[in-house]
Amino acid sequence: MAEQGSGRPHDSSDKHDAPSDNSSTGAKAPTQARPHCLGVEEARNFVDRLAGPGSRNGPPGRNDSVTQHGDHISFSGSGHAAHTAIDMMAQAIGDDANACLGFVVFKQKPEPKRPLGDKGLTVVNSGSKLTILEGGRFTELRAAAAALAREAEEAAAKQFEPKEPAPEVKCGGCGSKTHKLVSCLMAAPNGLMKGCPMCNTTRHDVDACFKLRDIKTRFRYLVVNRGNMPPFASKQMSFHWASVYRQFRADEEFKRGRPKNVPRLPWTPEFTQQLVEAQIQHYQERLDKGGIMKAHLPIDPATMDWAAARRTYPAAEAPSSQIQDKAAQATKSGKSGDHADNLPTENEFVEDDDIDW
Repeated sequence: MAEQGSGRPHDSSDKHDAPSDNSSTGAKAPTQARPHCLGVEEARNFVDRLAGPGSRNGPPGRNDSVTQHGDHISFSGSGHAAHTAIDMMAQAIGDDANACLGFVVFKQKPEPKRPLGDKGLTVVNSGSKLTILEGGRFTELRAAAAALAREAEEAAAKQFEPKEPAPEVKCGGCGSKTHKLVSCLMAAPNGLMKGCPMCNTTRHDVDACFKLRDIKTRFRYLVVNRGNMPPFASKQMSFHWASVYRQFRADEEFKRGRPKNVPRLPWTPEFTQQLVEAQIQHYQERLDKGGIMKAHLPIDPATMDWAAARRTYPAAEAPSSQIQDKAAQATKSGKSGDHADNLPTENEFVEDDDIDW
């Protein structure tokens, strides 16, 4: 009788050997193998281990079936069916302390597998068998029952292996365990953030990070990811967020059919300095709990849009020779005009794997 998702039964074959006599079931002698002897409580614990400790008192499964055939009982279905069969056998055994149960799992033919209950155990549409021991004789339904039981137990054990804990979150700047440097608001007294938001460290600045050489990556971490937040300090103008925005906007790759949306832009250092520490901490808590969309961080009037940012940072408007060449090419091809609004949205360029809110 089979609890369809059984694992390896307790092997007590050193106590009881399967006899060569096959008269009890009519099975052919070559198919007999050593059975697995379980006490009543051992059988119950075995089923609980596979189907869960609540399977005995839980509701029966939709396809549960328990049938008595002389001195043995077969079942199929959930752990509830297995416990029902064990209870029936316990009543048949009575007070015989020397009696135990032969518990065998077998598979009749290859069939599709299905889950058992809410535990995700892999089961087969077959059955197992509980048999009262009589004179040390056992009945074996399949020679491969033990191997099948071992496979089922190993599969079940893998499903309950503990998962590795998530890596610890820690800000490389302020040391907080609720965010990383990319979403930190704790700026230096000069209103600028120190360190590298991509590497979550203050050991080097953005100018020295080889991972920020790509303009698209720079745009993500220095502009979009810092919208309505203090900007990161940079010694080179090419790493200043306004210059990065200008370069990104002028890049020919991002001039074709992009959404006409402008992302939130970083604060100026002066705006950051106006916020008292209590305000910063309040905004940081909201940012850590709800993310950028629910934090409702204040907007700096000096960088409220790209037009305001250009007035605040006119040096970022001085294009390099490369940008001038691209602008000339765009004019010749009939693509002249102000592309300040032809920028991607935050959601388009800031992928989930790249944001650590």
